[in-house]
Amino acid sequence: MTLEQAVALIDQVMTRMDAGFRIPLFDEWSVYQVTPGIDRILHYSGARSETLRSQFARDIHPLADELRAGQYEPGHFYFSHEGAGALYDSFMCIGKGVYAVFNNTDKSMAEITADPLWKGVQHHFVDLGETFRTDPLTP
Repeated sequence: MTLEQAVALIDQVMTRMDAGFRIPLFDEWSVYQVTPGIDRILHYSGARSETLRSQFARDIHPLADELRAGQYEPGHFYFSHEGAGALYDSFMCIGKGVYAVFNNTDKSMAEITADPLWKGVQHHFVDLGETFRTDPLTP
């Protein structure tokens, strides 16, 4: 899968999840590549595009150890309950060393998963992971 295809797919899934959750579930997300010596943002969707690059290293902190461990295969995902506000809540491996990272700037994952509407939309997230498992992003 190309970056453009991956972005379009993630955007479609986020729209379906937002509709089922009745508010934006993850109001910002990025495609983030972790490689030896350099990490980079390949795509960003959200309201902080002006300040994201200067704050990203801080905001990714709750996920950083897991991301750098490199133990995730395409389709696998991880949720942090340490993210709040600008700190990212979740990631999904979408290709070798490439992750979609997700954030809700108003709610923590603990608040999201406590909401009964979460159960009705989480299958979209799982299905997204399955798509990347069978057709990973090749940057």
